[in-house]
Amino acid sequence: MDLTLLDTLIRIAVPFLVGWNVFLFSQGQKNKDALSAHRLHVAEHYTRQEDLEKMLERLEQRLEKQLNNFLQTVTRGNER
Repeated sequence: MDLTLLDTLIRIAVPFLVGWNVFLFSQGQKNKDALSAHRLHVAEHYTRQEDLEKMLERLEQRLEKQLNNFLQTVTRGNER
């Protein structure tokens, strides 16, 4: 490939790729912000105290189960 052709391709492609990446990043940030705002709206308007209590109870049960599984795995490893 001729160096002038390669130089021309680089001069065209690099700014385009940088611009495209900036565009994708900004769109990702906008989507992230919109999703965050939506989650906050849902949490503020559609969550009741009972729902929160149930959610925290399920979270506690899952964490306790995972911790027990982890401890069983560690104690089995020490027995060998």
